[in-house]
Amino acid sequence: MTKWVVSTAAAVVIIAIVITWQAKRCETACEDRQATTSTHPLPNPMIPIVTPPNSNTDQHQPQDQTGRTQPCANRYLCLVLTPANLPNIYLVLVGIGGIIVAIGTLDILERQTAHLRNSVIQARRGAKAARVSAKAAKVSADALVASQRALLDAEFQATEGKWGTWNLVVKNHGATPAQLLRHECSYHPEGQEFKWESNDTKETQDWGTLIAAGQASDPLQTITPDRVFDFFRERGIRGAAGCTIGVILIYKDVINPTVEHKTRFLTLYNRTSKTIQRLSYGNDYT
Repeated sequence: MTKWVVSTAAAVVIIAIVITWQAKRCETACEDRQATTSTHPLPNPMIPIVTPPNSNTDQHQPQDQTGRTQPCANRYLCLVLTPANLPNIYLVLVGIGGIIVAIGTLDILERQTAHLRNSVIQARRGAKAARVSAKAAKVSADALVASQRALLDAEFQATEGKWGTWNLVVKNHGATPAQLLRHECSYHPEGQEFKWESNDTKETQDWGTLIAAGQASDPLQTITPDRVFDFFRERGIRGAAGCTIGVILIYKDVINPTVEHKTRFLTLYNRTSKTIQRLSYGNDYT
């Protein structure tokens, strides 16, 4: 920007100096011609002037009827570069220089704006790439934590020598120890709509037991599903061929002990065959 302004100002100054120099030359030439003409006597208008055949008629400035010379009428540049016109010429030069500087300034502003726009676009792309990288890093970290965290699940195992009696056993399928906080068992008559919130009977027990990775717990609870139907009859529910048993495990792992995890699943007890079968739906792991 500074170089552009200095160059334009220098060009304007140089042109102004050249114009001033040329105007001074024209003024000096006119003064010399006028001085040369004034040294010759004025001709008598009554006596004709005879011009020799070989004489040069352009040696002297032409005169009007009063005997005064015509000031430099043979050069258009000298007519333009008169002392009266010089201020206007300088103003024109300054105006042209200002226009050139303004055009250069607008060009510089346009390039700066384009550069700023490109910088903003690059910054947005960088921010987007950073968000993608952060999301990928989080996914990777979550995957690492998930691969190392504890994961509890449970199953009903038949009690030896006791037909129709089942033990609830929890096993840690994760890579780190887990602390079992509590478990819940709820019973729901078969044939009715199942909801975790609408249980007919619920049994809850608090623990605090540590279960090592790959290890199973001692039986947490021994249930006899046939006794559940006594509760159903007390509530006027008769003729149910079986019941759905909902199990919820609440626990923590050593990687992040501030977060509680939950495992819940459903099993179906058939009263006729006295068997328990785990259902494919209702499984939830957090």
